[in-house]
Amino acid sequence: MSSALCRTYEHLTDGVDLCCTDNDALIIDGCMARLKQKRPNEYDLLFSHYVKGISKRALGRKLKLSEGMIRIKFQMAEGFVEGCLSMPDVRLEMDSK
Repeated sequence: MSSALCRTYEHLTDGVDLCCTDNDALIIDGCMARLKQKRPNEYDLLFSHYVKGISKRALGRKLKLSEGMIRIKFQMAEGFVEGCLSMPDVRLEMDSK
């Protein structure tokens, strides 16, 4: 486990002991880089929510989108990342636990 990575994002887990290895983080970062290339607006949503800690509701207000529409945009962005992770030869170390 990368304690530096855990400390960086510990405010996002709200006391839950979740973390990933550096290798897992690199894989996820690669998926996020692909998302940024293909769908930059969706990347901005995920980055704002998961890294900056901005609530989905606040993002919806800022973008003047309904709650339903913001959910759909998050589902699309998260689905893209999940699709990248489900490619053959991609296996996260934290999934083996």
